[in-house]
Amino acid sequence: VPPVVLATQEVPVLDDGVWLSLCGGMDTLGIIATKLRIRPSTYVSVENSPPARLVGATANPTTDVFPGIDTSWTHDVMSITRDVVKQFVATYGVVQVLGMGAPCQDHSLCRLLPARHNSDRKQVKRPGFDGPKGRVFKHGVQVILWFLEENSRMTFVVENVDFRDMEADYDWVCQQLGTQAVLLDGSCTRRRRLVWTNLELPANIAKLTPVYNGDDFMDKGRTLVRQNDGHVKTICGSWTGNADAPR
Repeated sequence: VPPVVLATQEVPVLDDGVWLSLCGGMDTLGIIATKLRIRPSTYVSVENSPPARLVGATANPTTDVFPGIDTSWTHDVMSITRDVVKQFVATYGVVQVLGMGAPCQDHSLCRLLPARHNSDRKQVKRPGFDGPKGRVFKHGVQVILWFLEENSRMTFVVENVDFRDMEADYDWVCQQLGTQAVLLDGSCTRRRRLVWTNLELPANIAKLTPVYNGDDFMDKGRTLVRQNDGHVKTICGSWTGNADAPR
């Protein structure tokens, strides 16, 4: 276990208000809260995939530091309106921290790779906000703005792939959220992602990101495949073959 993780276990717990995760996935935001020893009064997640919700609940069990994940509000970001946001605040209270990792496929450069499956054969490879995944991302930004209307001091963190070459979409997100994105990479694998946040970050935050040996996090006897320059490609769901020997 990295020393930085061990050190957080000795830090006193800080009680906070409501945290909200849009497109929660495995709810890494909850893991971050636990590692930082911040205890949300309530942690609400919006995620439409039942398997992802199961993984999120398993990764974020109820403890003396974390309240567990509440998925009872809604599973669909697209169903959230301004009135629904007001109903949320009336039920749970104002949101203190909001995170969103919206679907990235419609902005991803991976769409430009040669098609491997029939589902990859799309007329418009990267439709951006005009695609079904991109629309979720765009609406999620609007949802954040509605929650900011309820609490202008709310902290938000938004993550997505690097699509700065799609200038219109990128500029729209920056304009709506009132901040430029920071490009960060993974600590163990290559995972370049844009992050928009209203947190005050050091100008050299990208250089301050710790780098770990990914092999230390693998099961016994397993190691990561490295490229010629030593980096490890992003670990994702795109694999084939036997589950015990994926390709």
